[in-house]
Amino acid sequence: MVSRRRFLSTSAATAAAVTTGGLFGAAPAHADYSIAVDPSIDYGYWDGWGTSRSWWANVFGMNDTVADLLYTRKTTSYNGKNLPGLGLNIVRYNLGASSTTPANGYSMVASPYIPRRKQIDAYWLDWNSGDPSSASWNWWVDSNQRNMLWKVRDRGADLFELFSASPVWWMCKNSNPSGSDTSSSTAPSAENIQSWNLSQHAVYLATVAKYAHDHWGFDFTSVEPLNEPSATWWSGTYGTQEGCTINQPTQEKIIGHLRTELDARGLAGTAVVASIAGLVA
Repeated sequence: MVSRRRFLSTSAATAAAVTTGGLFGAAPAHADYSIAVDPSIDYGYWDGWGTSRSWWANVFGMNDTVADLLYTRKTTSYNGKNLPGLGLNIVRYNLGASSTTPANGYSMVASPYIPRRKQIDAYWLDWNSGDPSSASWNWWVDSNQRNMLWKVRDRGADLFELFSASPVWWMCKNSNPSGSDTSSSTAPSAENIQSWNLSQHAVYLATVAKYAHDHWGFDFTSVEPLNEPSATWWSGTYGTQEGCTINQPTQEKIIGHLRTELDARGLAGTAVVASIAGLVA
């Protein structure tokens, strides 16, 4: 299994959170401090800084001011203040797993604690067809996140990562893309992807990556099929976002399937990134 830790996305997500916290809510004051930088120490090469679309782009996807502040270095006026842009260049696109559209008589089960803004609409509606031009796919959903992709691309973003927090709801054992059913908010979650849908999850990711190449005007640099899959806090009963526990042997199978599906669509140059963890010892 390929293993890779990407501190840049995590760090940049923090930067974006600080920025949006200052814009859309009061941020606590902190004392001044200083740090020392030793240029003689080589920690490796950084591709840049970025932020996930979760979940701000699902709300502010049409907002040019936010796009300017995050992905340009120009001074932007907001609420009577002139603010410097962060100049980010990396984008993580959150591929949705939720839908209000039933699939062959079945409907998604949603955690009672997940807000609507964190339910990201899935493009693949049901298992009837893997053909992206069929009625099983709806390419009009998730327009806010997609609009923000175009906005930041036009502002100079040059590294795009596609990631999945959970398989589509109808691939989950309990039809809930927030995780397995748990007896309490602290009880460990269990693997929640159906065994016969491991390759289908890879098909979903690869199909979206190919569709972006053909119709959206950019290529995903990498695809991450599993977001914090080793974590055991993904609860469908108490969860507040999409997520799924996936055991390591299953992770390895999905990663292999994804490589095969990307290659089959002419995307051999698209990297597979796995498996990202929320905690680093």
